[in-house]
Amino acid sequence: MSSSPPGPLKVLIADDDKDTRFLVKVHLRDFYSQIKEARDGESALKIIRQDPPDLIILNYMLDKITGYEVADKLSKDDNLNDIPVIILTLEGFDLYEDKSGVDDYLAKPFLRNQFLEVVGKIVNLGDYRKRDSDEIKKTRATQIKNNNREKQAPGRKKILVADDEDNIIKLLELILADYELDIATSGEELVEKALSGNKYDLIISDVVMPGLSGWKSIKKVRDNGIDCPVIFNSGLVKDMELYETLKPEGPSEFMLKPFKKAKLLETIKEFI
Repeated sequence: MSSSPPGPLKVLIADDDKDTRFLVKVHLRDFYSQIKEARDGESALKIIRQDPPDLIILNYMLDKITGYEVADKLSKDDNLNDIPVIILTLEGFDLYEDKSGVDDYLAKPFLRNQFLEVVGKIVNLGDYRKRDSDEIKKTRATQIKNNNREKQAPGRKKILVADDEDNIIKLLELILADYELDIATSGEELVEKALSGNKYDLIISDVVMPGLSGWKSIKKVRDNGIDCPVIFNSGLVKDMELYETLKPEGPSEFMLKPFKKAKLLETIKEFI
């Protein structure tokens, strides 16, 4: 039985962008954490003073009080100036300032490994990791593979599911019981399996995954001459907007999480 830390990592994420707040929660899902959210600097300060967190993540430009101003106020408060602060900035803009109260910076948009690298410099994430999370994913993937071998029949359509969330894999296993599934839990594994010689009728890929994103993984697969249809999925509205604006080459569709069973099966039938 895995042991948990004395208490969860208490994190405050202050950002007016709901997708960014959601992404922080997604990236910390493998760790024991308690995450509070604020949409402006004034609300952030109120939350910090009522229940001081272990880590504060602030957008540099917040309504009412900016992230820099929040950090500055905290640095002058003897009861709060030891709480580490990460400022979120925009990629490509020179917004990094030598400000007291700021421990590190992270440019948006960021990938999971980039986020965890910055947070890991400040917090020993190993103390908060859910020890069984990786093992559960591996065991679940093996179970699905074995179940598919038992159920496999001639003419059975084969789908590669790429997602690092165990609950999504479980959901898809239930919804797609009539198909043969193969599982990848990272972008690199998606590419490896897609290029392994196995012929898949369809790929269902999360957009945000460890390592390569779903976008980059499918591009690698396409660049190697495999034109298998793809259903991208994500819980981020911005990913849907990006898909609609810069639709990748090859047959594909985008679905927002959580999916609806009927819509997913209908979309799959359009492809295979």
